[in-house]
Formats: sequence, structure tokens, C-alpha cells
Amino acid sequence: MLSRLTPLLILVGTSTAAIAQGAYNCNTVLTNGLREYNISSTNTSYLNTLFSKYCYSDGRMNSSSVSAGIGIPIESIPIKFSLGASDQSQAMTNFCKTYSSSEELKVQTNSHQETIVRRAYDSFDSCVRLAALGLFVTHDIITDEKSQLLLRAGVDRPIEVNGVDTSDNITCAGSDGTGKQITYDNATHRQASNTIGIFCTRKSRKTPEGVTVYDEGSVAVDITGDKYNFYWPKSEILAGGCSFTGSSVD
Repeated sequence: MLSRLTPLLILVGTSTAAIAQGAYNCNTVLTNGLREYNISSTNTSYLNTLFSKYCYSDGRMNSSSVSAGIGIPIESIPIKFSLGASDQSQAMTNFCKTYSSSEELKVQTNSHQETIVRRAYDSFDSCVRLAALGLFVTHDIITDEKSQLLLRAGVDRPIEVNGVDTSDNITCAGSDGTGKQITYDNATHRQASNTIGIFCTRKSRKTPEGVTVYDEGSVAVDITGDKYNFYWPKSEILAGGCSFTGSSVD
């Protein structure tokens, strides 16, 4: 299950402490984000996405993806695919080989779920790269309408935002550091030696049937040294209050 997923990071040139801290923070990008949409690490959509990210279609491991220093979540791979290997490279090699000929790969899965998994990994990758710089960023989907980003500076390294780009249905705001509330947009510049909190709100629309729809959206934060993006999948709330994640087009 995703609650047991502990990504293993290969970060050349970083300290052990930074790697451990980065693993802890970036792990939540996957575990919390995917759990929100009931996607587990045994889900076929999850495994298909993992295969496309780390493997070639002929069953070989994509060594360039592995050596990029992003992370290999081998503990999330079912034993029948990893063949029980504890070494991260061997486990991923086994996964690529066994999954390429599996029935699971041949199953047509929910493309919307695969989009969510792929976008969650994009956020995870950004998080790991920032962790290698000593900076830490996470986001939480609080409700269908509200989300929060937390950006934390490193030791002797401030966190610096050079703009926040959002889809048209999302607005983001927060403090300017003096207690004044500001809207974060492409022109916003903010630097802090501790943390920056950014709170985002997504607009909804009503259908003639009374369904409240939150269309998919995205938030991209330009951070000195790299960037951090997160994807907000479409969701719908029926008139009776029942919520479900809707369809999406890649």
C-alpha cells in the first residue's frame, strides 16, 4: 500500500541528512496525493505509469531515468514483479522485465488515474531536485476548493519565489512577510529565510443538473534553482453532497 511507500533517492553530491529530509517530505507528495484519489501502489494505473517512467517497452530498465537522481519507489512494487530483490537497481530491473510480459500491462486502465499518477510523479521529481538544493516544498489538497503549498528554506539558503503561474480557475494568495496579504501571480517576488505559505482557491461551476464541478487545474511555482508544479484533478460534487473525481483529457 502507498502508506508503506518509501522512495529511495539517489542524490549525488548531497548530504545524508538532506537525502533523508528530502525523502520524508517528497514521499508525502505521492502518498498523500494519490491516497486522496484512492490510487494505491498496487493499482494497475499506478504500475503502468511506473513502468512507462522507468522501463523501456521491451522490458529493459531505463537507466537514464534511474541515474537522474529522481527516486525509485521499489517498496511499492509487488513482490511478484520485483522478485523480492532488496537492491534498488535489481528490483527495478526485475520489475521492468516481469511487468513487460504481465497481464496487468495489457489491461486497459483508467487514463484519468494514470494522468493523476504521472502528474504526482512530476511534483515528486521537482520536490527531490529542490531537496538536493536544501530546499523543501510540499502541497496539500485540503478540499476540492482549497489547497496549500509550504515552501521551506534550507540551512543558510533562503527560499525565493519568482512568480506563481496558475490555470484560469485558480487563484493563490499569502502573506508578503510583513502580515499583508498579497495575490501570488507571475510578477510576484518573495524571499524568506524560513517558510512561505501559499494558499490556493479553485473556482467551481454549476451544471443544469445541480452538480458542482471543479475543473482540473494546475499551479506552477518558479523557485530560484528549479520549479515546483502540482496538478489538481477535476472533481464533481453531486447535489446530495457525494464527491467523485471526474474524467480528464491529457
